[in-house]
Order: sequence, then C-alpha cells, then structure tokens
Amino acid sequence: MDLRDLSVVSGVRHAARLRPSCVAWWDFFFPGPVTNRRGHRYLYIASATAMVVSELIGPAVQANLRVVDASSLLVLLAFWAALCSAGWHSLAGGAMYAALFLTATLTGLSEGLHLPVFGIYVIAAEWISRSWFVPAGALLFVVEATLLGQTEYPAAQVSSMLVGVMLAVGLGMISRWHVLRHDRLHARAEASQQEALHAEARVRRELATQLHDTLAKDLARVNITAQRLATHSADPASRAELAHLAELASTAARRLRPVITGLATNGIDAHLDEILTTCTIMLRSRSITLDSDLPADLNDQLTQRQRILAGLMIRESTTNVLKYAPHGATANLLIDLTGQSLTITVSNPISQETPPLGVTGGYGLANLHQHIATEGGTLDYAATSHGWIITATIPAHAAGTP
Repeated sequence: MDLRDLSVVSGVRHAARLRPSCVAWWDFFFPGPVTNRRGHRYLYIASATAMVVSELIGPAVQANLRVVDASSLLVLLAFWAALCSAGWHSLAGGAMYAALFLTATLTGLSEGLHLPVFGIYVIAAEWISRSWFVPAGALLFVVEATLLGQTEYPAAQVSSMLVGVMLAVGLGMISRWHVLRHDRLHARAEASQQEALHAEARVRRELATQLHDTLAKDLARVNITAQRLATHSADPASRAELAHLAELASTAARRLRPVITGLATNGIDAHLDEILTTCTIMLRSRSITLDSDLPADLNDQLTQRQRILAGLMIRESTTNVLKYAPHGATANLLIDLTGQSLTITVSNPISQETPPLGVTGGYGLANLHQHIATEGGTLDYAATSHGWIITATIPAHAAGTP
C-alpha cells in the first residue's frame, strides 16, 4: 500500500473516531436544518396521532362524558399538522408547533385541551437526540414558564413540569446515545470497507508483480531460447518442434499479459488529470502533441468504475498513438459527459513507417473492449481517411449490477 492509500485509510479511521464526539459550539446555539431519519418522521406522526386520539376519546371514558367542541377540534388538528411537519424539518416544524402552542395558551384557544404539551416534550426529546441542547432547553424553559404563569395551581403545575422535563431529557439522551452509536458503527463499517478495498488493490498489484517477474519472464525466456536453438539446429524436425514450442510460449505470454494488467489496474482509481499528464509526457518522446478537451471537474463527476475504465482507455489509446502515429503528429482526445454516460474519443493519423519496437500497452483493445462491455459500455475503433479513431462509451453503473 502506497502513501496515498495509507493517508486515505488513516483519514477514514480519524473520521470514525471524531464523528460521534461532541458537537461544534455553533450547533448548540444555531442549529441548522438536518435531514430527518425516517424513524423520526414515524415518531412525530405517531405522537401527533396518539395525542389527537387520546384527546378525543379520553373524555368519553370520564364520568361527565365531556366532548371536544368544534373550535377546540380545529385547534387540535392544527397541533397535529404542526407536529407532523416536524418530521420533515425538525427545527422549523418544532418552532412552528411551539409558536402555535404558546399562542393558543396565551389566547385561551387551547382551553379544554390537556395533551398538546405532550408534543412539546416530544420535540424537546428529539432535539436532545440531535445534540441541540440549548434550543431544547430554551423550548422547555419558555413553555413551562408560560404554563406556570397561566395556571391557578402552581404546585400541581411544577410537579407536572418536573415529570415532563425528566421524561423528555431522559428519552432524548437515550435516543442520542443510540444515534451516536449508530454513527460510530457506520463510520467503522466505512473504514473497514475502505481498508478492504485498499487491501484488495494491494493484493492484486502484488499478484500481478509476481506473475510478471516469474511466469511471464519464464515464458519469454522459453520463447527466446527455443528460437535460438531452432536457428542453430541442423535437423529440420527439431527446428519445427522448437519453433512450435516458441510459438506456444509466445501464445501463453499473450494470454497472460491482459490478466497481469487487469490485476494491476482493475482496482486503481487514479485521477484523470494525472493520467493525462503522464500520457502527454509519454507522447513527447516522439514529438507527438496531444490536443485534449475535457469538461471542468470531470474527475469528481464520475463514478469509481468510470474513472478506472476511462484511465485504461486513455492509456491504451495513447500507446496506440505512440505506436502508429507519425513523428511530430497531433492526436486529439475528446471527453464528453452527457447525463451519466461518459464518451471518450481518440483520433490520430497513421504513419506509413514500421511501428517502433518495444512499444506496447500491455492491455490490448480486445481486452479493453471486454472490460468496458462488462460495465454495460461500448468500444468501437476503425481506420478512416483521416487516420485511426477509437470511441468508448462508459455508463455510470455496470449492467446487471445495483
């Protein structure tokens, strides 16, 4: 694993340790909008519904059979809607419910209703679970102070207040502990996944290196030795057998080459700008200019598999340009991102001279075509009147995979 891999894993580990820790000071005083978890939405809807149902059927079981009048019913429905809205935006919905509660309390609209304060405790508990301690404390203080100022029975109100606040704080802290524990486990899972990916990439590269340094070199040695022996052999039958052996070794090496390259590159997610810089420098060895046109911030708009296959496509195309384009020519690289589909086109003139010896991409267009097709893309190449052109289309997601 190189230094870049180590820095990534180290950063993920650091995030896993720090993410569940104390919240920044501004989150206490100025809590911003936070996307609610689905469970929080269910909590608010269930709490609002339970409040309305209890307020409606509760008096029916009492001895006096008191019923809620029409005006109180409208206020109760307004409480229900405001509390449900907090499930989609905790801060705005909670503030709206608190404003409605205070207004109804001070104007007497909630007279005859006993359970709307339950919604205040639900909101306070949910805010505490988000570590919004100061807003939750301010909410409880303002509401309880208002109720204490309106009641004719201060002692009973204080007792009810203590019970409600204790329940809100207790349930909020328990929920907060579960939320932080979930975030911590999620961060650890992400860190483990990143470590597994880097470990897999490292094993692939090491295996590719071992195959290249052992089996590939042995096959090349067998090929060269068989050819040399065939050249110096006086027996025609021996020459034929040695030539056949050399051909078998060469065929095995050609089959092994894409396997080695696939192992070495399949897990490498390099930045396209770095790949393009390397290819440009490589073409300068034959005074070939690469005229490239790339969208801004392309690397950040692609998926990991798109970046990997795009890098392979650019490397292989550049190798073909280096091999077949005339000295001092100009090659064109055009990359277009339409929606989530990436299209790469490389074109270059073809030289009439013999390609330089020792220039090889090690991947091959046929093998590249297979890898791109596996991801649901296409690779087309052909000779035109202007030279050689290669076009690859790579979708954002592999065909048949989630």
